[in-house]
Amino acid sequence: MKADRHFIMLEINPERYPEMELTFNEITEHEDKLLETKVTFPKEFWLNLADTLKQVGYYGEDEPTKQGFNFISQRIMAEIEAENRRVKFKEAYESFADFIVEINKRTDLDNVRKAQMIHDMACQLKLEA
Repeated sequence: MKADRHFIMLEINPERYPEMELTFNEITEHEDKLLETKVTFPKEFWLNLADTLKQVGYYGEDEPTKQGFNFISQRIMAEIEAENRRVKFKEAYESFADFIVEINKRTDLDNVRKAQMIHDMACQLKLEA
C-alpha cells in the first residue's frame, strides 16, 4: 500500500499584490517534497477574489468571519487602487525626482530657495501624497 498525500496552500496577502505565495507539498512513503514559490496573478484574478471574499463575508454566519472577509476584500481593493495610481503617475513622479536631483546639485542656491522651487514644481505638477 502506498502512502501518498498532497497539499497546496495559497497565501493571500493584499500587501504583496500582485503576488501570492504558493506552497505545494507531496508526502510519500520515502520522502517529503516541498515546493515554495511566488506566483503573480493578473489584476482580474485579484478583482474577482476581492468580490468573492466580499460575498462570502456578506453571507458569513458570524460577525468576526464577516468582518475578516470584508477586511481582506477592502485591503485587496486598496492595493489595486494604489498600484493603478502608481502606474498613472509614474512618469510625473520620475520627472519630479529628476528635477529634485538637479535642483540639489545647484550650488548657487540656498536651501530655502531650493525648497521653494521644489514646492512650486510639485504644485505645478499637482502631485499629491
